[in-house]
Order: sequence, then structure tokens, then C-alpha cells
Amino acid sequence: MPPANKSEDHLPNRFEMRRCVTSFSVRPLKSAGLEKRFSLMKYMLIFHGSKSDFDRRTDPKKGPVFWSEFMAYLQAIQNAGIVIAGAGLEVPENGKIVRVRDGSSQVQDGPYVETKESLAGFLLIEVASLEVALDWAKKSPWATHASVEVRAIMPPGDVRAPILPA
Repeated sequence: MPPANKSEDHLPNRFEMRRCVTSFSVRPLKSAGLEKRFSLMKYMLIFHGSKSDFDRRTDPKKGPVFWSEFMAYLQAIQNAGIVIAGAGLEVPENGKIVRVRDGSSQVQDGPYVETKESLAGFLLIEVASLEVALDWAKKSPWATHASVEVRAIMPPGDVRAPILPA
């Protein structure tokens, strides 16, 4: 039987609704294996480096040492099962900065004189606490010659009011 009006054509009939409700079940978090997922937080490990840190990656003598140490670190953090995503970035000289001011866009080529360190890469991890994220940052060989910033990821929909000066 066709719906009484167009606005009802997307609604299931009573029988379909009853069938959906009776077949719907909710598994407890523990039986679904999700109790751990809801207690974890996401953090970004942000790798910053100077020109010499970037140069180390391609240096004929220092490069192989850097990459063997860093690949061992990446293998360990991946084996821990906490990596969601990650990527290394090319040298800053290959980057661009885009600014739009008063409707006019400007594109600036790298390198950027105003910065002493540039973003070299990141790892997005999911762990139980800030302390665990900091421990993984400390284990990074990048931290021995450059810096690793650890920052929490805001949950989707988290719109915080700006902090305004008094």
C-alpha cells in the first residue's frame, strides 16, 4: 500500500519497526571488546627539527645510523599496537605557506627565515594517558638531537570557548 503522503514514504511500517526493535541488541562494552577503546586518548607526537636535523636524514655517514635507529623505534611503536597514523615530511625548502589577507592570497616558498625548527613528521597514537604518550616521545631517537612535541587530540565536536583576557 503506498504511503498516505510523501513525507511518510521513508518511514517503515509498524511491522518493520517492531521487527527492527526486537532484533536489536546491545552488547556490553566488555563482551564487544570495546571497554579498552573508550578509556584511551589520542595524542600526536610532533617531530620538530632544524636544518641540520633534516640534513642528518640524508647525510652519507649519519643517515644510515639515523634511519636504523628511527626504523627500530617505528617498529617498536607499531608492535605496541598504538599507532593510528603517521608520516614524515619532506625538507622545508620543498614546502609552501599560503596566507589569505583581506581577500588576497599570498604563497611563500620555503625555507622560512622566521623559523628555526620545522615540522619533520608526526605519529598519531592512542594510549591510556599523557604519561604513556610522553614515554613514547622520550624513546624516539629524534628526541636525542631535536624535539618531539606531545599534544592531545581534541575529540570530534569539542568546541571550546576561547579564553578571553579579563
